Amino acid sequence: MALAKHLTSFEQVDDPARWFEDSHYTKPVSEGEIVIFRNETGYALVQIIKVRTKSNAANAELHFRYQLRHYRGQEA
Repeated sequence: MALAKHLTSFEQVDDPARWFEDSHYTKPVSEGEIVIFRNETGYALVQIIKVRTKSNAANAELHFRYQLRHYRGQEA
């Protein structure tokens, strides 16, 4: 997982791979920010739209939008 700092639209993420680093620490994410997930087929760009917490954590809500990008050729 990587956080695309200071980016607010999927169009700004021209190369998702460049956001990854070799660290394993927790990254807080705020509304409006974009998180990038990677697996063997490509990337999922997820923008956090709204987080609504309620008194019971089981009722918390997360609103998001996403874009999938597949690897091209031998990029994996």
